[in-house]
Amino acid sequence: MSSQRRGRRSLLRGMGAGAFLLGPMVKQWRAFAAERPAGQFLAFCTPNGHVRSEFGATGAEGSFALKRSLTPLAPFKNRLSVLTLDNPAGNDSHESLNRVLTCARDKRTTGQSAKYTAGGPSVDWSIANRKGSRPINASTLVSYSDWHAQLSWKAAGVPAGNVGSASSVYSEVFASTVISPSAGPPSSAAVADRLIAQRRSVLDFVMQDIASLRPRLAVGERSKLDSHLDSLRQMEKGLAAGPDRLSTATVAVCARAEAKAAVDATIAGGEAERLRRSLDVTSDVIATAFACGLRNSATLLAQPASKGINPFIAAADKDSNHHGVSHGGGGGRSMWAQIDTWYAERFAYLLRRLTDLNIADRTIVAWVSEISEPHNQDGSVIPVFGGDALGMQLGRTMPAAGTFANLWTTVHAALGVPVDSFGTDGGGNPAGPTGTGTIASLWRAP
Repeated sequence: MSSQRRGRRSLLRGMGAGAFLLGPMVKQWRAFAAERPAGQFLAFCTPNGHVRSEFGATGAEGSFALKRSLTPLAPFKNRLSVLTLDNPAGNDSHESLNRVLTCARDKRTTGQSAKYTAGGPSVDWSIANRKGSRPINASTLVSYSDWHAQLSWKAAGVPAGNVGSASSVYSEVFASTVISPSAGPPSSAAVADRLIAQRRSVLDFVMQDIASLRPRLAVGERSKLDSHLDSLRQMEKGLAAGPDRLSTATVAVCARAEAKAAVDATIAGGEAERLRRSLDVTSDVIATAFACGLRNSATLLAQPASKGINPFIAAADKDSNHHGVSHGGGGGRSMWAQIDTWYAERFAYLLRRLTDLNIADRTIVAWVSEISEPHNQDGSVIPVFGGDALGMQLGRTMPAAGTFANLWTTVHAALGVPVDSFGTDGGGNPAGPTGTGTIASLWRAP
C-alpha cells in the first residue's frame, strides 16, 4: 500500500467532524493519483466587448507582447494564450450573449424571438453533465433574468440563471456541504448565515486534529492540505469583511429591482467598490470550490450584456455607464480602454488565486464578452489561461485560430470528455466544419 493511501486513511480515521470538511479534498487527492488529472473550466464574462486596438496581443505565435489593456496579465503570460475567434452562430448585437457558450440558436424559434434563446446546452453544462456534476453559475450585482444575463444554458431554450452574490454562491457550494452533505442549498440568507457560522466553528474545531495528523502525511500531501486550509481561511475572511458581506436585508434588496435600477442608472457612491469586492470574493469561492473538488465547471458574469457599472465615473445618466462609454459617451474610447484594464486586473486576481491554490495547471479559464468591437462576434479576442497539465499549449498568440465552437470542443477534450463537434452553425444546422474538431495549436493530448 502506498504512503499516499496510508496518509488519506489515517487522516480520515482521526478527523471525526473534520471528515466533512476534508472529504472533498480527499476526492481531489484521488483525482491527482488517477492516470489523467482532474480538470476544471471557468468562463469569465465581461460586457460590451473591448477596444480592439488596445486589447489582445501582437507578435508571432510563440513570442508575443500583450497590448496595453491586458498588461495586468503579464505575470501569467507563460500560462496564457490569446486567441482571435469568430462565432458564426452569433447575432449582430448584445443578444449574442446566449451564443457565447452555446454556439447555437434555438431552432424552434424564428425572427426576433430567435435572438433571445439558445440551442444549448452551454459548454459549462455540457461538461458538468458528462461528469455527473452541475456548474456554478455566478454573477455580480446583476438582477436581470432576461437575455441580458443569460450566459449559461442547461439545454436548448432553458437558461440556467445566476446566483447573484458571493455569499449566496458560498452558501450553495460550501455551507450545506460541511454541515450536512446531503442537504440542499440553504432556504434563506438567515439560514445561510447560521450555516456559515457553524462552518467556521467546525474548521476551528478540527484545526488541532489537523496539526497532529499533518506530520503523518507525505510532503506533497501536506502542501495540498495547507493550501486547502489557507484558501478556506482567506475566503471566509473575505466574506466576513467589507460591503460584499451582505446582511439578510441587503441580499433581499440586491435580488430585486433596486439592483436593476442601480445598473441602469450607473452606480453612485460605493457600488463600484462593491463590484470589485464581489468579483474578487466570488473568484475566491469558485477557485476554492475547484480546489476542493466540489465542482468542475463555472461561469462568472461580471455585469449584464449591454449594461454595466463604470468603475471610474459615478454618473447619473446611462451614457456614462460601461455600455454608454462603448458607444462614445462618458469619455469615449479612452475611458472604455480604462474599463478593459480594470477588468483585466480582476481577471488577474482570479488567475492569482488559481495559482496560489496550485490548480492553475488543471484549470482552464476563458475570458469572453458578448460582442467584439463591431457589435458582432467576428474577430473576438479571447484570453485563455491554464490547463497545461491537461495538454493545453500556452504562452502564445493565435490570430484567426478558428471559431468559438472549436475552442469549446478543445476544452471538452482537455477535460477528458471529447466531443466531435459543439454547437451549430449560423443557420442552426448541426455543426459543420467551423464547429468541428479541436484547435490543434491550443491542445495536444498529454
